[in-house]
Amino acid sequence: MRVPVLLCKSFVLPPAICGAVACIVLNAATAWAQPAPAALSVEQLAKMVRPSVVVVMFEGREGQQQGLGTGFVIDADGLIATNLHVAGEARPLSVQLADGSRHAVTEVTASDRAMDLAILRIKPPAQPLVPLPLGDSDNLPDGLPVVTVGNPHGLEFSVVNGVVSGVREMDGRRMIQLAIPIEPGNSGGPVVDPAGRVIGIVTIKSLVTRNLGFAVGVNALKPLLEKPNP
Repeated sequence: MRVPVLLCKSFVLPPAICGAVACIVLNAATAWAQPAPAALSVEQLAKMVRPSVVVVMFEGREGQQQGLGTGFVIDADGLIATNLHVAGEARPLSVQLADGSRHAVTEVTASDRAMDLAILRIKPPAQPLVPLPLGDSDNLPDGLPVVTVGNPHGLEFSVVNGVVSGVREMDGRRMIQLAIPIEPGNSGGPVVDPAGRVIGIVTIKSLVTRNLGFAVGVNALKPLLEKPNP
């Protein structure tokens, strides 16, 4: 069955350039069951995940902030995962860490346009970065509890919980459907399972209902770590 749903990418832009919308037709797909891990509480997950989440900010030609999204640390040497639509094309980027410090992005080490993923690099700060463990996005069970931390509408490091509603083929991509509120600024944020492992990267939200969004599975990120841009 083909189910039409109006969607948009969920990162914050000034009102003048907020109108871009992606319209996608969803094709139903089947998700296979896997054993549920030992669960941490939402409070425990928030405490674990927040120190590894960053605000990704990009600037205009005059140095003014043009928009923001979310990212998360995947390597203590300064690697940060986010969406490619957050990183953009050859624009100045910086990230704000959970301790409030701000750091320039020195390069985009890898990207995947089809999956809307990018890996950024910053110079490792004096305070060691804490990477989040990467889980497995294959065979996710429907109803799996998840937590995401992001920056909706610029409200930094906000925590929200929900469940995996299914796995869908969307425009040639395998996406995790989430029953979770997603707002502009959440793009690029981690979706973690009850054990605190990243299973997805928040990518798009629904324009027709609040508690519906989609994440790229974390398994699509792993090849970028193994084979960065030349």
